[in-house]
Amino acid sequence: MDLVRGQHGSPRHHPGCRARDLHRVERAPVDRGRGGRSVGSFLLVGLLGTVGKTGGAPALTLSRAVFGVRGNWAPTLVSWLSFVGWETIMCTTAAYALLATIHLLGLSTGPIATVICLLAVVAVSAGIGVFGHATIMWIQKWLTWVFGALTLTIGVFLAVKVHWSAVLATPAAPFPAVMGGLGFIAAGTGLGWLSAGADYVRYLPRRVPSRNVVAATVAGASLPLVALISLGALMALTKKDLASASDPVGAIGASLPGWMVIPYLITAVFGLVAAADLSMYSSGLNLITGGIKVRRATALAVDAVLITVGGLYMTVITHDFYGPFMTFLTLLAVPLTAWAGVVLVDMTHRRHFDQAGIVDTRAGSTYWYQGGVRWTALTAWIVAIVVALQFTRVQVGDVVWFSGALSGTWFASERPRLADRRNECRRHVLGPGNPGSGCGASGR
Repeated sequence: MDLVRGQHGSPRHHPGCRARDLHRVERAPVDRGRGGRSVGSFLLVGLLGTVGKTGGAPALTLSRAVFGVRGNWAPTLVSWLSFVGWETIMCTTAAYALLATIHLLGLSTGPIATVICLLAVVAVSAGIGVFGHATIMWIQKWLTWVFGALTLTIGVFLAVKVHWSAVLATPAAPFPAVMGGLGFIAAGTGLGWLSAGADYVRYLPRRVPSRNVVAATVAGASLPLVALISLGALMALTKKDLASASDPVGAIGASLPGWMVIPYLITAVFGLVAAADLSMYSSGLNLITGGIKVRRATALAVDAVLITVGGLYMTVITHDFYGPFMTFLTLLAVPLTAWAGVVLVDMTHRRHFDQAGIVDTRAGSTYWYQGGVRWTALTAWIVAIVVALQFTRVQVGDVVWFSGALSGTWFASERPRLADRRNECRRHVLGPGNPGSGCGASGR
């Protein structure tokens, strides 16, 4: 399925970015579990994507049939925030890679250059996203072939740099720390795309078997994801400062031969752009579904402005907002997963959608229900979020943002409370005295 094309360069897939956020998940348990959690998250993307083939509309538009015209506003807002947030991360990371390329060419890399690089990345991403589905898929195809081949080549060079003796000597982490890391992987990868699958699958003929859609999604997204995250984790064990690097893309580039650094950075830029334009296409649809009556090009322009503002804040104004922002985005996986659960339950008995009713937002329309809300679905969604948050601890560095009532009860006999997880990570992976970032949000 074309949805998975071009995502090999996303910061959710890039080995450098994953090394920074996932260095705390140690070798032995992760090698056994990483693939399963990644496959599982994209299995949900594939399953939800088949709704688009059945209903012939974007995911959050079809969600009106489940939650009601007004009841659907809340899930749509969460989905839109998630998309725009990850797009900001993607474009910011791509701007850093482009800035590093400019530096290697001997040009100035001050604040003005940073602004120019960010504006260029956002403009290209939004420019691709404004095209129709067929054009976007054509661009994605060629970006995938060209930069996918470069990614494989670079991966081979990086794999040679791995110090396997250090990897094999690394002790296994406590099981709870591994579970938290795997949850972070799922939240930052497949779960972030839950509401995007149907946006692309809706263009497939209905005769295409749903099992083929699911299989293509899982294989196309999970295989490169597992390979790149594994490589990033292995490199973090080899290159200790990579895990805490503020610019992991540039840090990995330092491990490559000089002649390959520029191709590597260009690959990173276009890989991130390829993921960002897919996301922008969906976020624009989300904004329209939420009731903002504008053309899709205008919706993309709104997203582009927000991404630019957020990117400038992280790159020019402050340099310590990246981690907390990613933690917030990861936490959004909780309501997104709850939304997916409600929709999947609805899928078990729904065989068709009213094509005219799904776009009719007037009072008394097919999916108006009671006051525009289908209260059974909306209540189930809210209850699922509340329950999930009880098992969630949100932490940035040593600062605990939120701790659910049951967040310290799971596997309590095996480990200290998750408030100490950062110190565990530092001890097991980086060694005493080495800097490390917070572990972010862990929803189990």
